[in-house]
Amino acid sequence: MRVNREHPVSLLPSRSIERWFLVAWLALSLTFLVLALQGIARHLRFEDALIVLRYARNLVMGDGFVFNPGERVLGVTTPLYTLISTVYVAVAGNAAPILQNLAGFAALTVQALLIGRLASRLSDGKTPSESNLMGLATGALAGALVLGNYNLNYLYAGMEVHLFVVLVLFAWERTFATVRAAEPRGDTDPRERKHAAILIGVVLGLAFLTRYDAALAALLIGVSLWVAWRRPPWRLTTTFFVVVSPWLLFANLYFGGFLPAPLAAKHGYHELGGYLFRVLLFQRTSFESLAGAFGAPTAWREPIAYVVALIILAGVVRLGLRKGSGWLTPERLAVWLFLLYPALHVAVYAVIGSDPGFTWHYYLVTPILWLLFAIGLRAILESLAKVAPRRAWLPTAVILVATVPPLVFALRGIARPYEADPLTRELHTVARWLDERYDDEVSLLNPAIGILGWETGMRIVDHAGLVTPGLYYFDGLDHTPLGDVLTEHRPDLVLLFGEEDPVLLQEGYRRVAAFDAISEMYGLYERRGLSVTP
Repeated sequence: MRVNREHPVSLLPSRSIERWFLVAWLALSLTFLVLALQGIARHLRFEDALIVLRYARNLVMGDGFVFNPGERVLGVTTPLYTLISTVYVAVAGNAAPILQNLAGFAALTVQALLIGRLASRLSDGKTPSESNLMGLATGALAGALVLGNYNLNYLYAGMEVHLFVVLVLFAWERTFATVRAAEPRGDTDPRERKHAAILIGVVLGLAFLTRYDAALAALLIGVSLWVAWRRPPWRLTTTFFVVVSPWLLFANLYFGGFLPAPLAAKHGYHELGGYLFRVLLFQRTSFESLAGAFGAPTAWREPIAYVVALIILAGVVRLGLRKGSGWLTPERLAVWLFLLYPALHVAVYAVIGSDPGFTWHYYLVTPILWLLFAIGLRAILESLAKVAPRRAWLPTAVILVATVPPLVFALRGIARPYEADPLTRELHTVARWLDERYDDEVSLLNPAIGILGWETGMRIVDHAGLVTPGLYYFDGLDHTPLGDVLTEHRPDLVLLFGEEDPVLLQEGYRRVAAFDAISEMYGLYERRGLSVTP
């Protein structure tokens, strides 16, 4: 029997190992979801997720794909997730955010599994049936890191972010399997190639309908398969457009275009350099959180963050320069394009100039960084193990031990009761007060349209421009002048953060004195002559 000296532990029965790995993942996922339901999922009400639910509720009520009935504005960036959210509304009514959050956490566990599979198979360089214990340990570490709340991903549970990442990662996982099967001459079985093309095309189409960002993944995956098959992936391309075309046709007929209004509202918020710098700062913060998960004192976390970055760089080197049959093999090209993908994703948003404070724009980067961290740690440990070949089992043991702190961190984090920030709590209080006193037909001006729109049902004039085109509001740094908004839209009520604006008095608004008793941060102003008063 030939002994594999590079992976001495691979003599263990790999199918049995993978089976137990999946059982362990399922048990962990169920535990994770139960803890999420007891804590965060029941209480989390996130602004952007509630915008989607408002659209979903109007769909269920027969008012159409609109935020405000009668106003056909595409104010969401996720048509598929909006349709999925109609199920939550139909089943749970006002409790729909709970189901929406829980579905997001479920998608996060699937995301962890996919990252684990990719980390295992890319670092092993083997087919799934040949994965060994070392590869599975690497995957377990990567998956455990994804589950942790290092990058505010628990806050995004109600959004489409986790579903989008699941679809994109699954498309890449199938791409790597297909490219590997096509080597060395690109002569895969035509039926296998057909089935792979259709599956990947459908998944990429669904990912595009979840977020248009998936167009970039579709382009890179298409190039990978073109090179592997030595022919254009026409079936994949056709399948992709069959999936997305009905929506594109509907959006053009219904909204007058398929580009969402938030794209224009958030364009040009930051310069290119400023955006990239803020993204780097955010990633450093997530690396510091990882150091905290391993018990590092606060004073050590910043220097450890740079060590984490170096380990990720080792993962890039391990994948990009791993052993292969040639320098430009299809599989190696697919790996390089996969490594390039998150960088291009960030670059696109940097060019758009979105606010990097909205970190879900580039959340996709983070799970891939954790994948690279696990692979980089494996590469470093294997290099050190070569010095002591009799201790070849040690890297596997170290990685398995290193998986424990992130898992504990994730389970503790998801079990911790969610507490909204003071501003969000006040918005909920304000929304309840308004809902008790004003009709749904009364219009309200404020940029916090998610909480106010979902909980009140009032007609919203959106100063941020997400559902009221032509307006923009960048956290008070830059915005459409209030006087222009009042003149054009004449809202019945204005909910103003901070001090009173003299323009309100000039435009015929009066302060609602009864409101002052329930809010310290906001002032409410009513248009004179409004027939419904509190």
